[in-house]
Amino acid sequence: MLPDRVASLSGSVRGCRVDRGPGRDRCHLGNIGRGSQDRRRILASESQWIDQGLWDDVPPARARDRARAGELRGPGDRCVVHTSPGPDATRLAGDRASQSRRRTRRCRRTRGSPRRVRGGAVHRGHRGVAGDQSRVRLQSCDRFRPRRRPHRLPHLFVRDRQPRQRCGRTSPPEREHGPGSRRVAGSVGGWDVAVKWPEGITSASLSCGIKRSGRPDLGVLLSEKPLQWAGVFTQNAAAAAPVQWSRAHLGKAVRALVVNSGNANACTGPAGDAAVAKTAEAAAATFGLSPDEILISSTGPIGMELPVDKIVAALPDASAGLSPEMEPFFHAIRTTDSRVKLAAFGPLVGVAKGAAMIAPNMATMLAFLGTDAPIESGVMQGLLAGAVNRSFNRICIDACESTNDSVYLFSTGTGDPVSLDEFSAALDDVCATLAEQIVRDAEGGTRVVSIEVTGAADEEAAARLGRAVAASDLWRAAMHGSDPNWGRVLSAMGSVDRSLALDKVSVSIGDVEVFATGAPTGSVEAAAAQMDGDFSLSCTVGDGAGAATVLACDLSPDYVKLNAFGTT
Repeated sequence: MLPDRVASLSGSVRGCRVDRGPGRDRCHLGNIGRGSQDRRRILASESQWIDQGLWDDVPPARARDRARAGELRGPGDRCVVHTSPGPDATRLAGDRASQSRRRTRRCRRTRGSPRRVRGGAVHRGHRGVAGDQSRVRLQSCDRFRPRRRPHRLPHLFVRDRQPRQRCGRTSPPEREHGPGSRRVAGSVGGWDVAVKWPEGITSASLSCGIKRSGRPDLGVLLSEKPLQWAGVFTQNAAAAAPVQWSRAHLGKAVRALVVNSGNANACTGPAGDAAVAKTAEAAAATFGLSPDEILISSTGPIGMELPVDKIVAALPDASAGLSPEMEPFFHAIRTTDSRVKLAAFGPLVGVAKGAAMIAPNMATMLAFLGTDAPIESGVMQGLLAGAVNRSFNRICIDACESTNDSVYLFSTGTGDPVSLDEFSAALDDVCATLAEQIVRDAEGGTRVVSIEVTGAADEEAAARLGRAVAASDLWRAAMHGSDPNWGRVLSAMGSVDRSLALDKVSVSIGDVEVFATGAPTGSVEAAAAQMDGDFSLSCTVGDGAGAATVLACDLSPDYVKLNAFGTT
């Protein structure tokens, strides 16, 4: 750093601590350089020494200096320090910066008033945290490396966030716009309390080599006794081979289920059917069962031939890893999930996976529910179908229907009897909780919107309107940008209901009504403020009794990135 005798800037220097008052006329600039603690401190004062090779000599003028930068105007002038040129810049004659790095000298005592420093030459040692930021996820700042690991001091070492962040180096940090969970390896969190299968059911999590990462990709669920079960599957005409196998076994008691992740075994022709049969036979031989007592499920990329030999080779190791806890089983079925999805209500527990290809008509998801309530499979089938229709069929991430969607409900029948109303309510709660967790873990999602439609002719009509809004890419993009573009909401509903009467429609974003009786109303700015985070969208379309709620998430650039480079 080189001195340059110029009149000081008015006011205190940003990023410095200035002591005012009698006998305290000095400015602490911070710590730079190497060496002992005493020699790293720069203290400008009449009675102090200037270290780090700062000289009273007048340096040559520089392009960035102000007018009359090199002119000495009297003994009362204050010394202004500016930064040395970069490593690639041409050094001028009289530049002492290189000398100061090779050796450190004491300089002559300064005279005159206390020295001041240009604001652009000095900045704080670290950036503070925005007052409203609290402990949300922070980004490490590489330029200011702490002595300890950055993750131990997240409140001290942070970088200014986007968007609309000022570009100055001394700008205060701001809250990150719509922070979402980072989809990185090892980011899946667990529950504080272990959730277990009903007594008599255990599961295992294995790694058989389908996933190149080496993570668990094979799950086994085993029961001591035959299970009553129900299942709801995708309605896609291109349903995967394992879906067709399990669907064919509805109404039959089963003892085990084998599920793999990392490969959907969908649209693979006769080879896919043969892989399912071979998996069932291998599981039956391993556990001493019949192949007809084995259910099969898969999830992952579509159109890739399943390496069934890896599954067959790994199945014998499943017996040693059987456990009543459900969380390890989740890790075997997850794909791009970034958080554990578990639920427990009354006599029911459940685990699910899913983060993308989530359409209003089920999703790219698997869900496995268990209970000890003694209920017949036929009754469970009707209750499960209704619960799925009110939960998994009313979420949307990208409006893409999958080939492998499956929801299983198993009953050991060993528990105390429960009323159908109590069981149905618990089933609704478990399914709704898992469905919401899927939306909150959406790929690239930063916020969840609850689309509430009322006044429709019936519940199905209300659900159809809500699904249309949830599937609108234009509206989901507006959600991400906190743009209260209610016109896109009306357009989506009008595309599925040709008899929609706008003079009977009202739309509210949060607590702000933006459209009523066929005309705009309310404040756009107030509506935009409601969209900063999770919010609700209320649509009244008439005076009917039909009402429904659909959950959706926003459409962000991260979703495009995650799905633009996926493997096939």
